[in-house]
Amino acid sequence: MIENICLRGTVIVSKAYPVLQMERRWDRCTEVTETKGRINSVKLEENGSLQCVFRFEGDYFVIRIYFNKESDNIKFEHTFLFTGNEETDYLKGMGIRFETDLQGKPYERHIKFGTDFHESAMMLRSWQPKLPDSYLQEQMDGIIREYTKGSNADKASQNLPVWDNYELFQDSPMHYLIKKQTKPECCSLDCLHGSRAKGVISVNGRNGGILLGIKDFWQKYPSGLEVTGLSKEQTDCTTWFYSPSAASYDFRHYDTKSYPKSNYEGFEDFGASAYGIGVTSVCELTLTNAVPTAEQLDSFYLRVQKPPVYIGLPEYYHDLQAFGYWGIKTKNEIRSENWIEEQLEKAVDFYIEEVDKKNWYGLFNYGDFMHTYDSIRRTWRYDVGGFAWHNTELVPTYWLWLYFIRTGREDVFTLAEAMSRHCSEVDQYHFGPMKGIGSRHNVRHWGCSCKEPRISMAGHHRPYYYLTGDLRLGDIFNEVKDADKSMINLEHFPKKETKIILRSGPDWSSFVSNWTTAYERTLDDTYRNKIETGINSLSLAPYGLSSGPSFAYDTDNGHMTYIGEDEGSPNMHLQVCMGGTQVWMETADILENETLKRMLAEHGRFYFLTKEERTKATNGHISKRAFSYLYMAASLGAYAAKVYGDAELAAAVWRELFTVYNENTDSEILWTSTNNAAQWCLNVIVCLDLIREWLPK
Repeated sequence: MIENICLRGTVIVSKAYPVLQMERRWDRCTEVTETKGRINSVKLEENGSLQCVFRFEGDYFVIRIYFNKESDNIKFEHTFLFTGNEETDYLKGMGIRFETDLQGKPYERHIKFGTDFHESAMMLRSWQPKLPDSYLQEQMDGIIREYTKGSNADKASQNLPVWDNYELFQDSPMHYLIKKQTKPECCSLDCLHGSRAKGVISVNGRNGGILLGIKDFWQKYPSGLEVTGLSKEQTDCTTWFYSPSAASYDFRHYDTKSYPKSNYEGFEDFGASAYGIGVTSVCELTLTNAVPTAEQLDSFYLRVQKPPVYIGLPEYYHDLQAFGYWGIKTKNEIRSENWIEEQLEKAVDFYIEEVDKKNWYGLFNYGDFMHTYDSIRRTWRYDVGGFAWHNTELVPTYWLWLYFIRTGREDVFTLAEAMSRHCSEVDQYHFGPMKGIGSRHNVRHWGCSCKEPRISMAGHHRPYYYLTGDLRLGDIFNEVKDADKSMINLEHFPKKETKIILRSGPDWSSFVSNWTTAYERTLDDTYRNKIETGINSLSLAPYGLSSGPSFAYDTDNGHMTYIGEDEGSPNMHLQVCMGGTQVWMETADILENETLKRMLAEHGRFYFLTKEERTKATNGHISKRAFSYLYMAASLGAYAAKVYGDAELAAAVWRELFTVYNENTDSEILWTSTNNAAQWCLNVIVCLDLIREWLPK
């Protein structure tokens, strides 16, 4: 990807390229192959006054390289795409290799990890001839000194071991190992064990050297930093996003069948396919004049781990109504509001702590939460079908991003950033027949037979995209904008030619999220027209958004045909709890669509009617279908209360939020179900904007 990175006209890095190791297993045979990633296309994606970005695409990767004005740092954003067969193909190693041209004798070649570890390829400590300790001290201080031929140092250097190969390997979130080796045919020595490595390294010669660092090094284990040929003319430095020292990663499912009834796994058909998923990792490179001090290495580490993010005050975002409706945090003496803020803070703090306590880490896991807590086993249901990894179920992404925007807390940003990065990559398909669609919650992120657009909708990650300008999410949004066309390939969706039977929410609402994002990014009327076509179709149904909830959807033009009331549908809450309300409210404002605004208000009032009132209002057409989990529809009810100025409805919404909280905390803390936590917090935050004036004192 790059050739000849120079410092003061001298080449330090001659080449940089992706490397992949795959292990293939068949008929009791195993073969490991390493390949340099073949580049199929390259594009100068951005060429502005402050930043220049190149995008490389290969058989299994998308890599972006970022150059910034007056900055020595070069950032590499590496997306691995699984194009193999999970039954035979195992990931053995994956990263980026930098071939360096270092100068100097072995004792002038230095390696320094950000873990208080510093050595040279040849350590100037000799028994005979005797070398003073000052020689070694000068080495450790990074002082380069010329030793004359025939001196004791020169004589000693002819008969000292040369440590050519070094490796830092983070094998778990709680342990790393540094080891070194003289030659490949010899054993490796353990140098240092520790808990959480910083994941940065400096490699230097007489002519200077490089600093390398991997973001989220221990959080996304098994990772590594490897140096081979430290004393040689060519020294290879590899950032391993998946270290070959780990056991090969197994993409297979935990069983050969599905458990839809007992373990809540969707359908009987087996749909645990990893083909098409991805994962994104980041590393940074900078050149150095000399061996960096501990302070300089630590500064580089902090820059890699916590790059600057420019944000506005919550009041600024609120005045612009950025990301829809959400209540700003205020300082007042209203007991109920202060209590709400305490609960919101407790919820976020609980999950920040839980990520660390339960070690929700790993290359393919970091950023996700678990779904449900097992109070009997005193652990999360990590091994129970649809109750394990959460995969954006009930939109914790919306909750976390809105909570960050209203507080500006850095630790919340880190939590939400990791979730957006993970869920937009691992939980959805980037190519193939299911492109743009995600996998429902399961033991493996791609394990559930339910493949749904709600998992991958753009709305989950829009705040991260607009706060940071992340270009990889631009790829993601391009992939999901036509996810409706991939639905025709899903076995469990009834279909006829280009028409499929889907729900107004969370299916169509997820498409609206994708299309709204596509429209606001490109102003392509194709996507605005599809939204408006769907809105007009729904407006023709007898009860608007309360109708259905299933419609016949035409993937060619976005038209939805009313097919009657499905009174056999178990409930309507899926329509609103998967982000549907938030998507519709924001889209209605962005497009200034009065029809959608009206239908939202009508639906909000209808949702909070009693069963008898709904039956009467629809002449018996809607009487059996459950409009359950009212607290998950609180945002919808609040919207209606705001539009109609309905104090009684607003009071009912607040009463529901307070009641369900108390019911959930009698025996177990509310946050032991991520569904409950995400929906309660999200709806409270929205209601603080829409119906704060009716909040009980």
